[in-house]
Amino acid sequence: MTMNDIFLITVLLFFLTACSGSTDTVPISLHPSPEYMPHSDVEPVMLEVAEAGDSIERFSDNIRLLYRVLHDDSLIVQKTELNVLTGGNVEISSLNDSTLLILDKMVGQSYSNEQLIQYNIKNRTVEVVAVQGRGPGDLFLSEELAVDKHKAYIAMQGFQISLFNCEIAPCEHEKVIETEYNNYLNFRS
Repeated sequence: MTMNDIFLITVLLFFLTACSGSTDTVPISLHPSPEYMPHSDVEPVMLEVAEAGDSIERFSDNIRLLYRVLHDDSLIVQKTELNVLTGGNVEISSLNDSTLLILDKMVGQSYSNEQLIQYNIKNRTVEVVAVQGRGPGDLFLSEELAVDKHKAYIAMQGFQISLFNCEIAPCEHEKVIETEYNNYLNFRS
């Protein structure tokens, strides 16, 4: 035996004797004890997952409209029309039970096709509310669309959010909100 072998055996024996001593630790349980669980006396029941279409009538008008547009085969003609009006990168939000706002974002390096479209499903009318540009009410490298209480918010490059008032038809540009957050961190290619 070499000196290295004796050293390794000594170190191993030291670790074995150190680890084999008795411990005063409490055994670990992977599951909580019943005294720490709220309602531990109630038997758990597996919940059933329902399709949204089964209960869609309980939701608000704008949620029902989006569900119909995304899932209803009878609206297939309108889906085709939307594909002709827009590029491949869109966000859709509903204003009410018959009106959609569609943010057509830039595709690749070309953002000349950026636009905000107001689409009335019942009347099948289309209004282009905003297009690509650098002036007030114009879109420039739009990233995200959000609608709340008849107001449309579009996050754009340059720490800005464009606000559109949609209480009237078509929506009108109201103002630009300056933010401290860069809304366009990841440039799409």
